[in-house]
Amino acid sequence: TAASDNAKTVRLRGLSINGMGSATDGIRILAVNQVYIEDLLIDGVSRHGITVGAPNSFLSVARTTIRNAANFGINLEPPAQTTATLAMESSNVSKCEAGLFAGRGAIVTVRDSAFLNNVTGVAAQDSDVALVECIVSHGERGLMARANSAIRISLTTVTRNQTGLGATSGGKIISFKNNIVHGNGTDGVPTHTFPQI
Repeated sequence: TAASDNAKTVRLRGLSINGMGSATDGIRILAVNQVYIEDLLIDGVSRHGITVGAPNSFLSVARTTIRNAANFGINLEPPAQTTATLAMESSNVSKCEAGLFAGRGAIVTVRDSAFLNNVTGVAAQDSDVALVECIVSHGERGLMARANSAIRISLTTVTRNQTGLGATSGGKIISFKNNIVHGNGTDGVPTHTFPQI
């Protein structure tokens, strides 16, 4: 938070963080402009694997595994009237209450990643999420779009969940007609569809 540090950038690479069930969060981001997380393992925390509360921050996550978080694998909840941006690729989140929770002000893009064996794979509320070439499987709920949120899916597979797609209170799940949503207890349907361009 030093005023002289204009970049306020943090880079974490090649770490293994084991909370052993007692550490609260694997990584907590409170005051920063940019965070780059690469080739990490986060396991066994009592709250969130990664939680972002820094206003107007950017988080990049690549080639990272998050598992066994009691609450959310990744939690984005910036302060009111601010944003938090996540760009995630080639990562895996499993065995969490929610693999990814995008709260108010979150802007998320996820590519080539897996959300497996979570209670909810991806949940959005008052936020915008895009999933490209992802798999969401083996959970109670695959994708959940709540009030004032949109989850856009392209080349994404949602299968082997109790419920595949769910939208409540005006939340949107937008499909570009190139996804697989099949083999769930209840597949569900997108609220909106658009052709590929």
